[in-house]
Amino acid sequence: AVIMLACRQTSVAKNLNDIISCTNSRRKDVIRCFRKIRDLLNARTQVDYQSFVRPLGNKLNLHVKKITLAEKLVEKISQGDLLTGKQPNTVASVAIFMITQCVRDPALSFKEISEQANIS
Repeated sequence: AVIMLACRQTSVAKNLNDIISCTNSRRKDVIRCFRKIRDLLNARTQVDYQSFVRPLGNKLNLHVKKITLAEKLVEKISQGDLLTGKQPNTVASVAIFMITQCVRDPALSFKEISEQANIS
């Protein structure tokens, strides 16, 4: 839970599944402890959604221009409260999908993207 809080506060692109796989902990326990620690410290945990786009784009072997466009898209979308509570990997996946559909250099299917992002 402390690792997750530190990642969020320093904008390190690690999601809950990454932390669970490294710590060998149960998802429910990590979430419960994360919330308790966050509340005790009155810590603000705003997710930097943009930091999840580049690693996913690199996994998909996307051109740098497409990754940059996806990052700008996420930046614009995240300015409002629309993304509050959304999974960062899902947001990054959707942005990359939208960009690849518009550019169509190779248009990737959402299934291809979601497999690399470990989302369903």
